[in-house]
Parts: sequence; C-alpha cells; structure tokens
Amino acid sequence: MSIGSHSIFKRASGSSKRFLCTSQDGSKVVIYQDSSIRWCNAFDSKYEFMLLEPTIEDVEHVVLSPTGTLLLLYNSREVRIVEIPWGYSQVSYEGFQKFRYSVDSRQDPLIKKVLFHPLAYREHCIVILKTDNTIHLLDRYYPYDKQPKLLVLNQHDGAFGMEGLVTDIESITFSQDGLTLYALSVAEGCDIYAFYPCLPCSIEIDSHKLDLLMHKSLVQYENLSVETPDATKRNTIKQFQFISKLRQGLENDQTKIDIPMDWLRVRGQGPFTIAPFPDRYYDRTAVQLKILPIGANNDLLLMSFDDGTIVVLYQDLELTMCWDSKGYSYNNSLVLVESIRLERGELVLKQGTLSQFFVLGGTSDIYLVDTSPWSKILSNCIDNSDLEPIADLQFKSEISKIEGVSQIDSYAMWKKDTEPKDVFVSKDTVFVKSTAVNDQPSTVKDEKKANVDIPRYEVALNQPMSEILSLNASFQTEAKKPLSKLVEPSKRQTKLNNESNEEQLEILTTVSKEFLQKIVKAQALGFNLHNRCLEQQYELTRQLQYSSEILSKQDKLRSKAQSQSSECESKIQRQDKLLQRFNSLSEKLGRINESPKFREMNITDKEMAWFKEIRNQVLVFNQYVHHQKNQQDQLRYLQKELENISLEDKDVGEKSKSEWTELLSILESDTKIIKECNNQLAHASSEVGFST
Repeated sequence: MSIGSHSIFKRASGSSKRFLCTSQDGSKVVIYQDSSIRWCNAFDSKYEFMLLEPTIEDVEHVVLSPTGTLLLLYNSREVRIVEIPWGYSQVSYEGFQKFRYSVDSRQDPLIKKVLFHPLAYREHCIVILKTDNTIHLLDRYYPYDKQPKLLVLNQHDGAFGMEGLVTDIESITFSQDGLTLYALSVAEGCDIYAFYPCLPCSIEIDSHKLDLLMHKSLVQYENLSVETPDATKRNTIKQFQFISKLRQGLENDQTKIDIPMDWLRVRGQGPFTIAPFPDRYYDRTAVQLKILPIGANNDLLLMSFDDGTIVVLYQDLELTMCWDSKGYSYNNSLVLVESIRLERGELVLKQGTLSQFFVLGGTSDIYLVDTSPWSKILSNCIDNSDLEPIADLQFKSEISKIEGVSQIDSYAMWKKDTEPKDVFVSKDTVFVKSTAVNDQPSTVKDEKKANVDIPRYEVALNQPMSEILSLNASFQTEAKKPLSKLVEPSKRQTKLNNESNEEQLEILTTVSKEFLQKIVKAQALGFNLHNRCLEQQYELTRQLQYSSEILSKQDKLRSKAQSQSSECESKIQRQDKLLQRFNSLSEKLGRINESPKFREMNITDKEMAWFKEIRNQVLVFNQYVHHQKNQQDQLRYLQKELENISLEDKDVGEKSKSEWTELLSILESDTKIIKECNNQLAHASSEVGFST
C-alpha cells in the first residue's frame, strides 16, 4: 500500500487544517485534525485514534516532541499537550491529556509561539512566547496557576523605561545545542537578540557538551584583559562558575541536573550586528527566525522577510552568558553568508538531513533549498580550524522547485522499509516525494522476498468502527448538554422588536453559536456514517465478487482434485510395495547377520585366489602408474630440450618430431596394457561373484 492511500489520511470532516507530524527518524506518524488524533507506525496499515475533550478550536500549530511521545497543540488562546499512547488502542483522552493552559483574550496577552525545550529532563518544559514579549518556561506536569518554579524572561520589573527588554518579538528559536534562545525583534525591522543560557529548572545534558562549554569558558576567561568591560568580566567569571557546577553534577553520575532559580533568570543580549547589511533590507520587516544545522556542532541562522527574501547568517563570535546586565552586548555578531529571493513562505527544516530546508508558500509552490554545496565545507573548516578551503568557495545554494504542490498545511518525513519519503499534506490532498537514497543489496533482497509472498485479503474499510462509535458518543453527549444561557421567564413574552432587545439578541447569538457547534458535529458524524455505508457497500460487492469467482472455479477444482487423488493413491500403493520389499530385505539381512553359520564359515580357495589376484593387479596397476609418471617427466624434459635445440638449429626439428612420435607410440602401448589390466580385473571379479 502506498503512503498516499494509507487509511490514516482518510479525513473525517476536513473542515479545518490537517497537521502531519513524524518522529525524528520518520518511523512514528501522528495526524491531528478536528480535535482528533490519529497515530501509527510507518510500516503499519492500520491506525489508532483518540478524541480530545474538551475540543480545541482553530489550532494554528502542531509540534511533535523529538521522542515522538508528546504532541503540542496551540492557538492564540490555548496550549495543550497530549501524550501519544504508543502500544495502546481504543483509549480515552482522560489519562493522556497531560497539560492544558488557556488565556482570557480580554485580559491576558495572547499566545504567539510555543516550543519544546530541547534540554528539558523527560521533555517536561515548554517555552511560550506571548504578545506582551514575555517568555514563559512552564512545567507540563503542573497547571499554570500551580507551577512550582514559574520562570518568566524579558519581563518588565517596574523600573522606568524599557532598558534591557526585547520588544516586538516576532519569532523565537533554539540553537542546535539547546542552550541559546534567539529572539527576532521587529521594532526596527529585523533585530536579533539572544537569551543565553535559556534553561529549565531540570536539564538532561551529556558530558561532551559540558566539556565543550568548559573549554569555551576557559578560553574566554584567559582572553580577559584590562580593556575588557566590567560587565563582560563579571559574566565570564559567573559563566565559568556555572559550568563548573554543572560538570560537578555529572561527575556524581546524575542523569538529571537541577538548576537553582538564580541561575535561570537571564537577560537578553544584543542586538546582533549583521555585516554586510544591504540598504534594501531597511525597508523590509522580518517574519521568521530558524536554526539550520550544518554539522554536529555547527549551525546557521535563517531569517525571512515579508517580501520572500531569506538571509543565511553565521555567528562568527562566541557569546558570553548574561544574567543581570541590562542592555548587554558583547560578541553579538553575525555574518551575512547568502541572500535568497523566493516567494514568501514558512521555513521548515527537511527531516533526516543537514543543510536543507523547505519554503512552504501556502498557496504558492514549494521550494527546496540545499546549502550543502558550501555549508558542509564551511562546517569542516570550522571543525578543523582551517579556512583555506573556503578561499575560492562560491556561497550559492541549490534551489529546486517542487511542481504541482500548493496550499500545504504541513510537512513531515515518512520512513518505511528504510526508504524515507517527504510527505506534504493539505486539507484534501497528500503529496509524496521520494528522497534519493543509496541502493543497498539488502533492500533488493527484501523486495524480492516481498514479491514472492502471497498477498493477504485486506478489508476495504478505512475508518475503524470504534472511531465512528466514539464520534457518535461524543455527539450524543454534546447534544444532551443544556444551553448555557436561557431567556428569563419575565422577558419571554416581550416582543423581539422593541427598544431594549439587546439582551435578547445577545442570548440568541450565544444560543445560535452553540447550536451551530452541535450541527457541525452532527454533520461530521453524518459524513462519517455516509462514508462508512459506501465503504460497506463496496466491501460487500467485493466479497460477493470474490465468492462468485471461487464458486465458478469449484467444478474445475473438483475435477482436478479427483485426478490428483487417483494419482496420489497409485503412488501410495507403489510406495507400500517398495516398503514391503525393503522390509523383507532388511529382515533377510538381519537373519544373515544373526546366523552363526555365516559367522563361522571359512573363506574358500576361489575367494583366496580372487583376493590375491586383486592384490597383484593393484600392484601391477600402481607400477604402471609410476611408470607412466616417469615417462611423462621424461617427456617434459625432452620437450624442453627440444625447444632449446630448435632455437639453435632448425634441422633438429625433424628428428625431434620422430622421437616425439616414438614416445607417443610408447605411451599408447602403455595405455593399452593398463586397459587390459583393468579388463582382467573386472573379469576376475565377475568370476568370483558368479562362483559365490
């Protein structure tokens, strides 16, 4: 079954966006649409599902955690985290809806962007950017109002002015190592700031990263001088102390490192300088910021503008951590490597690869940008501390356009049978693009084995009946709910056409919205039931067709079975006769072996003569073999001598030919003697056998 025809893509209603997410290796697939989650392994033909209660409307973004166990859903008013119950089927939402956070749009600032923290212990921390430019780090194990360690960055402390605060944040993204949170400010067009380090209260980090941080901190500490600003000195020393405490936690074999709140309250530093910065960028506004990994420890910064321009930036200086310095800026430098002009779209990294990203243009086409022709060389130069290879390097990426794909809601990589594919999903369509991989012999063998297997009959029912029953139960529950507002009895008799009908109209509007929600659910359920009826009709027709084909072949199979059964019976009878003869022969041999007559019987004179004759013939045969071997050795020697003599005198050739013919005649006579010896041996053996 192809990926595009998988039953997980059979939409139930299609009234909202459809989001496709897969794990980092592409082996786990999750789809969200209309408050319903479907999931399956990439190689499975069936899927599991779960309905969310209460429903979440107008979901704008869906993010799957790196391990593929948590699904993050959010819009401008609500954030929800759901655990994907891998290995379970027909489950309810109650035990797997791990976190829910909603804001009052009339009082609280709205939600702008939400991320999983890449270093959080067991993925417990999420990062929320709000419209008031505050950044909240929340623990998903606790409700918002009961957070044990609520951390809010970039928050106004009540002082006069906005010094030290990053304003008009449009986008945030984490660095590849998960230590730095970059923020894109559009207050002046496209300013980039950094919160370093941006960490949750509990982290999980390996020793290699800490060793690398320690080496960087040592180098920065040794480069301090008299001219270094006091704020930089203080932050560098504090950074060295902070990394030392983290390493001490790892030395105690701790997989979880708890960080005190004093070390978590960091301030933004920047803005970064961008060199060169063309004048045409001053009239544009940045809309998105993204990190593009190009190596194990190296990455690039992607920034897109509202006119479709994408700039590729590289951080050429090492940052220092900043905790309490307002307006701090030290080594905040970026280099403009490349500028790309495409249609405006969302930047999405290509899964399973480095140095590649897609530009999803919504209604426009999709572009694949591959920076590997120069970014791989750049990454190797940084790792090897050798800049010579980039002296003549052309910093130009390869751009390819994917034709025929538009209005895409999401992208993910689907890896099935070691062959990854890029899957683009919209409300109504699924587009699959093959990813080039090296052909392996094992893959060819697997395909051959798969072709030999007999195909199983698959029922043509895409949607499980249990899902339809769950949708029906959800609708029945929603239909039984009373209206939230009712018209008071004293006002029910009042005509609607009066001067003070605002309250009645407000109640009618609210009631109409509730009825519309119920109607939408009823239509979705009816759509599913209608599709189910069509599928069952098709499946019934299909099964009747198969049954008719089987019945039509029944007479042919019956006649063939009779001929095969008669042939089988004849072979069985012959086998029985052979077994009887074999058993009788084995019984005779057994009696002969057990008989003392044959054990005490002496060897006759004829048998003795026969054995002697065999021994003599064997000796004669061996003598002839040795004689022939000697003759062959002499022949080889003579041949070599003749070849040497022929080079000196051509007349000797005729004499050598005569000698050669004589030797051949001798060998032929020897061969005749050996054949006669063999014939005599065979004749003697036959006489002895006849006499016995």
